Amino acid sequence: LSHTASVIKWKFSSSVVLFLIFSSMVIALASKISIHTFNPYMEIIDVPILYWGILMAVFNLLAAFIARQTHLIEKKLGSMNSFIFIFIIWILGFVLMAKVHIFLAFLWPLLHWVMRPFRDIFFSDQINKRTESSRRATVLSMASFAGQFLQVFALPVFGYIIDVWSLETMYLLMGGMLAVMGFVGWVGIKISIKNS
Repeated sequence: LSHTASVIKWKFSSSVVLFLIFSSMVIALASKISIHTFNPYMEIIDVPILYWGILMAVFNLLAAFIARQTHLIEKKLGSMNSFIFIFIIWILGFVLMAKVHIFLAFLWPLLHWVMRPFRDIFFSDQINKRTESSRRATVLSMASFAGQFLQVFALPVFGYIIDVWSLETMYLLMGGMLAVMGFVGWVGIKISIKNS
């Protein structure tokens, strides 16, 4: 308990890590929504159920390839550009899923699928770089817990939005929320790095 308390106290003194955790929480919520609405989305765009598993298998293979290349991509883009890239792809995925129901609409979830390992590796890597080894496992566990805690409160709200309005409306709201939260996280990280 004393170790956990000291890590919590340290996190509030390290605002870069705090904003990284905040941003990873929001993306974790987006990921959960994307995964759990895959089936109803496929129904909306009239993809036969026979192809759902095939699409998921292809998406997972591409995600594995991206996971293997993540460090190279992150090195090429740089930390802050990688952060922006993650949010832009997630927002784009939700907007396309909400509004662009064309023949190729079955490919839109691919944007989220391939960004999941990139997101996981990026945020873990950034948190690890800024955290002492004695605190690292606890900080990562707290980041995961914070993401789950947010989902407990947010998922029923988004479920209600789907019931009252539509899945497409919820996707648009999720995209808008990611834009706002991503901007807040980006500004917070930039200011924190500048002041450190």
